[in-house]
Amino acid sequence: LNRGEMPPDDRPRPDAVQQQQVVKWIAAELRTVERQSRSRGGRVVLRRMNRTEYTNTLRDLLAINFLPGESPLDFLTPDGKVDGFDKGSTALLLDPSLLDKYYELAQRIATQAIVSGPPPFATYRNRFELEETAERGSIRYMCAQPGFQCREHDVVVMEGGTRSFDDLFYPGTKQNGNRGKRIPIKGMYAVRVRASADRGGRDEPVTMQVVRQGGGEGVLLDTVVNVPESAPQVYEAILPLGIDGGEFSVRIGKPTRFRNYSRAYGQMELAIANAGSEQDFATIMRIRGRMLAEGVVSGSAPNPDVLDLKKVPKLFVDWIEIEGPLYEQWPPKSHEIVMGDAKEMATDANAVRAIFTRFLPGAFRRPVAAGEVEPFLNLVQQELEAGTKFEEAIRVGLTA
Repeated sequence: LNRGEMPPDDRPRPDAVQQQQVVKWIAAELRTVERQSRSRGGRVVLRRMNRTEYTNTLRDLLAINFLPGESPLDFLTPDGKVDGFDKGSTALLLDPSLLDKYYELAQRIATQAIVSGPPPFATYRNRFELEETAERGSIRYMCAQPGFQCREHDVVVMEGGTRSFDDLFYPGTKQNGNRGKRIPIKGMYAVRVRASADRGGRDEPVTMQVVRQGGGEGVLLDTVVNVPESAPQVYEAILPLGIDGGEFSVRIGKPTRFRNYSRAYGQMELAIANAGSEQDFATIMRIRGRMLAEGVVSGSAPNPDVLDLKKVPKLFVDWIEIEGPLYEQWPPKSHEIVMGDAKEMATDANAVRAIFTRFLPGAFRRPVAAGEVEPFLNLVQQELEAGTKFEEAIRVGLTA
């Protein structure tokens, strides 16, 4: 009807108003049938939480802040939708394969929530003084680069940036002959740089970028440096970093180019290529001689704008520092919520009962009868009788 294919050409045709009424009626009836097929007669079908609700519940229940790539939103499969919404009960059923995913996720959450002993890597502050660049054989060449100067207490960046090539490694991570890891474990880290700037007489401010090479994070800090050389300031970014992926560097934004493209060189090389295609070797020799006579020996030429360095914007970098992994507290808040006061914690059956009697009302969002606690107590007790350590046994109960 919408395409004009019905009625057939040899049959009487309704007018536009009649056709519109019929189309609306058919569409409305189809929609009604579609809704009725999904209806449960006014009854609410028991459903699971969708991924967002589950993530928010874990965050509120256990005070867990998930790192990128480690939340339930990243781990669970996308939720089904009804009428475009992901909260419809008929789209949030729980099949065995998805239940397996929830169980696996619960184990991971329990392991993260309850800890044993000190943190795997203590918070460590690692600093590289940039004036040491001149003393490092691996990056000493930078001191001879145009647009980069090594000084007694810092370096001056006018083009490009610095490197932490053979520094900022976390102590004790050197294994099998490698240099070690800069980031020993995925977590939150503070990246700090002490810097100042000189605009070189220009109106535009000097900007600074801190970049992690090969780590996947890219630019870690992008900021304006608006303090003079006499009063350097510490610039900081606190962010998640993955296990070691490369060195750190500090760059100046919109750097001054110390060498420009040599148009004369390009034109002469093109003329040589054309002469070569015609086997005109005499012309080639003549052009080569002219290039030597005129000093056109490179595809780049000095930029006349850098003859007076006082007019060149500069970034002064004193040091770069990495501190982490950072912990809000240890044991984490989640451990405290589940286990209670670690200083007074017992490891007997009464302690297990106290833990789950305190925790379950929040998890169930309602008062919990004494009998409802028993299945979890029995599960944990079985683990303890099998020789499982106390914290690990509680993790089994928390997973359940």
